[in-house]
Amino acid sequence: MHIQNALYFQKEALKGDLDFHSGIRPYLINEIQKDSLNLIDYDSSFMKKEVRLTLGNFNSSKKVKFEFYPLFNISAGVEHHNHLGTKFVYDLGAGVGFRSNFGKKLSIELNYRYDLASYTFAEDSVASNFGVISGSKIDKFSGIHRSSHFIRGNLSYSPSKYFNFRLGYGRHFIGEGYRSMFLSDDGNPYPYLNIQTKVWRIKYINIFAWQRDFQGSNYASLKPRNKFSSTHYLSLNAFKGFNIGIFETVIWQDKDTLINRGFDIRYLNPIIFFRPVEYATGSADNVILGASISYRFLEKYQFYYQWSIDEFLLKEIRANNGWWANKFGMQGGFKAFEPFNWKGLYFQIEFNWVRPFTYAHINSMQANANQNLPLAHIKGANFHEILMRVNKSWGRLNLYTFLLYNQYGADQDTASYGGNILRSYEDRSFEYGNKTGQGLKNNLFLARVSLNYLLFPESALTLELGYEFRYNQNELRTDLSNYVFISFKSNLWNRNRDY
Repeated sequence: MHIQNALYFQKEALKGDLDFHSGIRPYLINEIQKDSLNLIDYDSSFMKKEVRLTLGNFNSSKKVKFEFYPLFNISAGVEHHNHLGTKFVYDLGAGVGFRSNFGKKLSIELNYRYDLASYTFAEDSVASNFGVISGSKIDKFSGIHRSSHFIRGNLSYSPSKYFNFRLGYGRHFIGEGYRSMFLSDDGNPYPYLNIQTKVWRIKYINIFAWQRDFQGSNYASLKPRNKFSSTHYLSLNAFKGFNIGIFETVIWQDKDTLINRGFDIRYLNPIIFFRPVEYATGSADNVILGASISYRFLEKYQFYYQWSIDEFLLKEIRANNGWWANKFGMQGGFKAFEPFNWKGLYFQIEFNWVRPFTYAHINSMQANANQNLPLAHIKGANFHEILMRVNKSWGRLNLYTFLLYNQYGADQDTASYGGNILRSYEDRSFEYGNKTGQGLKNNLFLARVSLNYLLFPESALTLELGYEFRYNQNELRTDLSNYVFISFKSNLWNRNRDY
C-alpha cells in the first residue's frame, strides 16, 4: 500500500484535535476533510482525500454527485522455497467502483474487484486449510489458480453532527496499532450496521454484524453457517493527547442444540454491558472485554496500549498455575512521525502477546472469527511477537520496511494447544500448566522491503517493487523462502500477508 497516504491523517491526529478519534477506523470523510460533501468512509489502508481516477463524473446539481472509477491489482513475482521449490506468483484483478453524494447527509459507495491469482507458499497454505485469504473467500480452485471476489460498500447517513448510521459490507479496525486486540481489518468483510454517536470529546460506536462460519477442513466442501456479533466501543479524549477506550463484543451462533436464535434482539440494546444480558438469557455466548489507552506528545510521538479479556479468574491468576481459562491478550507500542524533524520518516515498534485459547469458545460458531479468519489479531492466539515498521518518503516515492519476529505454538496430531481459535477449548490437552507458545514451538522471522511510486495521486495508482524473506523453524523442519515481486495497483483494501 502507499504508506504515506495511509499515515497522513494519523499524523494530523497527533496535532491534538480533541474532536478526532484516530483509533476508530475507517474514518468518516467529514472528520478529516471539514469542507467535504460528507461521510464517505475509507478502509484503514486508504485514507487520502478525494483520491480517485474518475471514469465518469456526473453532477446533476450542486448537491448530487456521481463518480465511477476503475480498480486494479496486477502483480507478478517469483518465490523460491528451500523444500517446495520455485513458483511463479501472480495476481490479476480488475473491477470498478461507484460513489455518490446526495447533499451533505447521505452517501453511497460500492466497490467490486475480481481476482485470479496464484499465491505465495504461505498464503497457499492458509487458502488450502481454511478456504480463505485475508480479504476474501476463495470461490474456485483449478490447479495453482484461485479466484476470489473482493466486495465492499456502504450507505451512510448523518441526520446531524452527532450521529452517523452506516449500513454496509466491509471491515473495521479499533486501535492505534498495526495489529488490534479488539477488531482488525486483517480478516474478511461482513454485512454490518454501524452507529456512531459523537458528543463533546466522546465517540461511541455500535457495530451489529452478520458473520459466517465454514464447516470442514477442506474448503471445496465448506458449508456456511450463520453467526452474529454485537460490539460497543467508547472512546474518550480525556485531555489533549490522552485517550481512553472501553471495548466489549459478544458472538453467538444462529442455531444451538435447542432453538434457532437468529439475531438475538436483546443484544440490540446500545448501551448496556453484555455480560448481564448473557447471564439473564442463560446462554454461554462468547463475550470479550477490553480497555485501551494512548498518549501523544510533541505532535510527533505516540505510546499506545490495549488489553483484551476473554475469561479469567483472579485467584487462578494469583496462583500462577497456567489455568487454561485465563484468556487474555496485550499490546504495547510506540510510533513516531518525522522524529528529529526528519521529513518523510515514520517509525513504529509494537509488541503483541496472546495467551492460549483466547478468542476461542466451545465451538467455531462462537469463536471470535469470521469466515475462518480471526476478527482480532490475525494470528489467533498462543503467541507473542514484536514488529517494526519504517517508512521514508520523498514526495511520491516511498521506501517501506517491515520486520517481524513471532513465536507461536502449533497443534500436534490431535492435541489442541490453544493457537487455532476455531477449535473448541474442550479439546485442550491439559487443565493447568498452559503457557504462551506451548505445543509445537515455531520461530517465525519475516522481513519485507519495498520501493513504491505513486503514479497518479488522483487515483492512488501505485507501482511497487519488493522483496520478502520468510523463515519459520521448529523441531520438525525449517522453512525458508525468498520472494521478489512487482505490482501495479489501486490500494483500496488491506490484504495482510504479515503473519
